[in-house]
Amino acid sequence: MTGSSDEQREQTLQESIELITAFHGKYAPGAVIGAYMVDLAQEHLQPLQGKLNAVAESTVCLADSIQVMTGCTIGNKYLWLMNYGRYALCLYDRTTKEGIRVFVNYNKIDAERTPILKKFFDGTRNYENTPRPQQQKIVIDEFLSVKREILGFERVYVRLPEKGPLPEPARCLECDEYFKTFEKETVCRCCARDQLYSREPGSEIL
Repeated sequence: MTGSSDEQREQTLQESIELITAFHGKYAPGAVIGAYMVDLAQEHLQPLQGKLNAVAESTVCLADSIQVMTGCTIGNKYLWLMNYGRYALCLYDRTTKEGIRVFVNYNKIDAERTPILKKFFDGTRNYENTPRPQQQKIVIDEFLSVKREILGFERVYVRLPEKGPLPEPARCLECDEYFKTFEKETVCRCCARDQLYSREPGSEIL
């Protein structure tokens, strides 16, 4: 039965990866690795008393894997994006705050067995001899040869509020558009600081 169960899990994962790829826009290493990370967290998560919430510890592909596979999204506020730059995630029970954190264990990546995968995580890849798209495929192939072997997980309690506070609407004195604010501001951030848009070409925010 175990063999059949493993095959079924793998089939489900491949179907999830196809959905993530369509959502993400390309077949990316992070999306594939993220799918296996979400799957590992789901396997070890305790039965929920409340709603499922998630944390992504980086703002890259990982968040898309979480959104597609769990339904926790930025829009419904069940997904917290924490820009720590770590390739890790956590699925947890909003009521009990108990969850499973999954991370890439760099020490488990074998430089001889999966050399490009190791360079993918430590940032030492270069594209002089092998173009980026080709290296991306190599990273995926190398990961699929090890899968969960390079992942670690731990039971944790998440120190986040049940739901983030809701900002109040205000009308900007500069652009005359409504925006949401926590600080009772009278001018939106775009007008006051960022100036994201320009009426003239060739200018950039630095």
